[in-house]
Amino acid sequence: MGISSTSGYASPDTVSGVTITFLIVAAVAVALRLWTRFHIAQNAGLDDVFICGALLCTIALAICTCIEVRLSIGRHVETLTPQEAISGNKTLYASIAIYNIGLLCTKFSILIQYLRIFPQKHFRMACYVMLFICFAYGSWAFWNALFFCDPVAAFWDTSIVMAGNGSCFNREAVWFVNAGINIATDCTIAVMPLPLLNKLNISKRQRFALMSVFALAGFTCIISILRLVSVYALTHSDDPTYNNGQTAMWSALEINIGIICSCLPTLKSLATRLFPRIFTSYQPSHEEGGTLPYAGAAPGKTQEQRNELNDSFRGSHGGYLRSSNAGFQHSYIRRGSYAADVQLDQLAASPNDIKVTTVLDQFESGAPRRDSSTRNLVDKESLRPPSD
Repeated sequence: MGISSTSGYASPDTVSGVTITFLIVAAVAVALRLWTRFHIAQNAGLDDVFICGALLCTIALAICTCIEVRLSIGRHVETLTPQEAISGNKTLYASIAIYNIGLLCTKFSILIQYLRIFPQKHFRMACYVMLFICFAYGSWAFWNALFFCDPVAAFWDTSIVMAGNGSCFNREAVWFVNAGINIATDCTIAVMPLPLLNKLNISKRQRFALMSVFALAGFTCIISILRLVSVYALTHSDDPTYNNGQTAMWSALEINIGIICSCLPTLKSLATRLFPRIFTSYQPSHEEGGTLPYAGAAPGKTQEQRNELNDSFRGSHGGYLRSSNAGFQHSYIRRGSYAADVQLDQLAASPNDIKVTTVLDQFESGAPRRDSSTRNLVDKESLRPPSD
């Protein structure tokens, strides 16, 4: 068995293999995100800066984990030489600090992305509160990791403490408190946008798809809980180097999965470009009672002629009406009027002086408003199909 759930043991090969694999996936996700933001949507922002910081941290964490695997992970403590034990503890010391900074960057990236997407005042206030909480927690976790022992060298050289020349915080208490706060913030961030998405006046299929993308952040909560179980096993072990494998593996997984989940909502434009037939199909929302542009128009024409007009409309518009701001696409959704099929990764891309109407306005009012200017979609009147 590569992993033992009771002891916290994970084989060195499993630890290094899982860490490197998910690092590669996270790096690809960030690369695709940056390509989308810079070359397709052209609306890169501060959230992209933080996700790049998180990627750098997970690369550094993977390096530390691989060094630990070579030095100490999965080996019984009595088989280590004093130099191997000290070197392994030094690497562990660095990895804890890097882990905390990586988590903070990931949380910041997600929250700042929320601020770019959602205009509601109360929701934005909640995001700012969460940013402050995450900053306070992240700062404490980072500095506590750096100065966990006095002197600092006592962290990796246990002989200093044993000789009575130094002291350290209680590992079990500190690590459990930190893990608990981390899980609480992860779960809060994951569920924050779901009530707003549920209020969108769009089809059930579109609403479910959006909520599913954002709910994927819940995987990070699951990984955090699994990591807490491994931390418990480690703190109650008499052979910490042998039982440190799961903790190292779940720590790397937590950051990498957080990065991947943060990148997914930004990749819609790229998916639309690569798979236009899948992601840009023009169709009425039957759940919402939508109709095609000419279903009730073109008086004097037969139903067959109307169908021909609808087919022509679909073909000439490629499944979507495109505004002069090419970053946005509009689908015919409800009661013969156009509503915005919002590209979540492009909501902050346009000039501020364009008057717009988006489905996001429905969060506050329950129905589209004509006076909104918070997002870049052209007025619905300009998108009505031409009369025959």
